Amino acid sequence: MKWIGTIAVFAFTVGGLLATNAVSQFKVRTTKKHPAQALLWQDQNWQKWRMKFSIPTRWRYLDETNEDHPDKVNGYHKEERNFTRALKSTDPFPNIDLSVTVTTWPGPTANIQGPTRMLRLTPEEIMNAEQGTPVSWEFAKRKEKRIEDTKYKEISGWKGVYTRFWFEADRKKRSPENRINLGWTGYRVFEGNIQRIWISIEGKRREQMQLERILDSFRFE
Repeated sequence: MKWIGTIAVFAFTVGGLLATNAVSQFKVRTTKKHPAQALLWQDQNWQKWRMKFSIPTRWRYLDETNEDHPDKVNGYHKEERNFTRALKSTDPFPNIDLSVTVTTWPGPTANIQGPTRMLRLTPEEIMNAEQGTPVSWEFAKRKEKRIEDTKYKEISGWKGVYTRFWFEADRKKRSPENRINLGWTGYRVFEGNIQRIWISIEGKRREQMQLERILDSFRFE
């Protein structure tokens, strides 16, 4: 299951380089509680967008998509990279466990058509318009019981909106304890252009700490 959008979309409806450039050296990291039990992680480097993050070594790069929309009023460019934990030999159409989407609009502000005039919105103003505010989040959580948490969260110095919700993996396993999705959407000005970064991570509920670690590993230069 691939979750499109974050809390605002959920409430009202619910890229760049080659794959070989995405994977870097494996690194062994241990925990203080269990120093003998090494956790193997691999570092990812999306150089085009100066973005780095880490995933477990058994996860792998899956694919990348690119879109250009010069026909739109704010003609935007979108790139998406997907990762999976499935082995290549087990599933020709594996589940996407991590998706990173970068959407870029020209200029330091976004032009949005208002009721009477064109509005020029800053990254934070766009975030409020697209992702909502704490007041709207509470309304959404009352309406949609699968939403467990929504809050502002900073990653690598950039403010964004974090959302956690549970979902049903298939018809045979309908339970809030089944699977969860962690999402984060942040906005920034990158090389003079406004940019939205959306991260979506899925896994079993018992893996939540690992999923949070993946999210917290993101660094934006």
